[in-house]
Amino acid sequence: MRVSQDTTCSRYSVKKVPVIAGGIRYYDEDEKRIFHNSVFMFDRDTVSIYDKLHLVPFGEYFPFKSLFKPIEYYFFKGADDFTPGKEATLFVKDKFSAAPMLCYESMYSNLVRNQAVLGADLLTVVTNDSWFGKTKGPYQHLATDVLRAVEFRKPVVRAAQSGISACIKPDGTITNSLPSEVKGYLDCEVTTHKGLTIFATGGATAGLQFSFSLHGFFSRRKQIS
Repeated sequence: MRVSQDTTCSRYSVKKVPVIAGGIRYYDEDEKRIFHNSVFMFDRDTVSIYDKLHLVPFGEYFPFKSLFKPIEYYFFKGADDFTPGKEATLFVKDKFSAAPMLCYESMYSNLVRNQAVLGADLLTVVTNDSWFGKTKGPYQHLATDVLRAVEFRKPVVRAAQSGISACIKPDGTITNSLPSEVKGYLDCEVTTHKGLTIFATGGATAGLQFSFSLHGFFSRRKQIS
């Protein structure tokens, strides 16, 4: 699987290879224009769409907009909010079922879990971390994707517009990466996995219970011996 850290994907689509990319989509509904921050999978004549579920406050929508109307207008000039998506979605292809995550959604394990239980065997993250600037933000965001790989035992393919793009194995090993502000591409060798971990089926509570159970078991064994 190839990860591109630039703004064009035409050279891949002409080869009839599925392309996963982010973008903004809109449509009119009840005389109102609806905007979504979305991820698309272009596969020949088919387009699959995932609309971002967890929006960034003050970036993608203004909370309590009616209450703080003057403030909102001063900063955003009455711009329309994005609308959150309605449900978790998988991008299904012959050899994989990809869970699309957009921007900082991958920082929330419950959102990834909702994708994983649908049958995802691969996690994909499309993000633009340029607004972090030259801070630790892009590195922290990458670190959370490593954690998601381990929690769900799924490979993570991460495409960041300005970096850091990466190929992450289910054990958290980063096999390839592109640093910030470097154009290029990565070839990721991906081994998909459809099984569910204890964390995926029961969440953090189940993981803690299992950890305490193991601790109690080995503590008793130590006392007996």
